[in-house]
Amino acid sequence: MWFKTRIGLVAVSELIEMRAFHFPESGTWGIAAQLRNGPDAKGGSVFGKMELSGPWFYLAMFKDRPGVERDIGTVFERIATAVRAKDPLCDLSDAGQPDAWKSELTQIAWPSDA
Repeated sequence: MWFKTRIGLVAVSELIEMRAFHFPESGTWGIAAQLRNGPDAKGGSVFGKMELSGPWFYLAMFKDRPGVERDIGTVFERIATAVRAKDPLCDLSDAGQPDAWKSELTQIAWPSDA
């Protein structure tokens, strides 16, 4: 399945886990998918503790405000509906708020009919 986001396209063909995260230091929330095609690993080295896991792909970002949990739930329902329908593309390009993304990430001006 492909995910269309405010910052690009993400293809997911392996087992993933999706979660919502709160980032209190920046006043934002995010929905992210983590690739789960292998076990997480913890260990140590001469440089200290190490943790390895699959990469994270951010799909939507939200400003921390009243009602944000409901908005996040609505996006998760859109994802679940796309999965049940076996849609090849889940369009999240309008999910969340544009100003919740980090400013160094270029947002795409998707055509309205794309």
